[in-house]
Amino acid sequence: MYADHFQLDQFIQFETEVMSVEQHETDGQGRWTITTRNIKDSSNTSSQLFDAVMVCSGMHSKVNMPTFKGQDEFKGTIIHSLAFR
Repeated sequence: MYADHFQLDQFIQFETEVMSVEQHETDGQGRWTITTRNIKDSSNTSSQLFDAVMVCSGMHSKVNMPTFKGQDEFKGTIIHSLAFR
């Protein structure tokens, strides 16, 4: 309903897997090259240049908690962004 209300459907690529998100090195503008693949036809890939990137995985996604070198030495509490509601 949110996407319909704000007419966002035109910008959403359904059935698409993001293969890579890389900052465009030669651009000098801080833009991003996004490479995607159609999940129904894995030979169908494309790359596009964007000014910004938004990661919108949703509040109901499976939590993927990364680990980092030295994390066990951190004295604070480590929480996933899903905890921010």
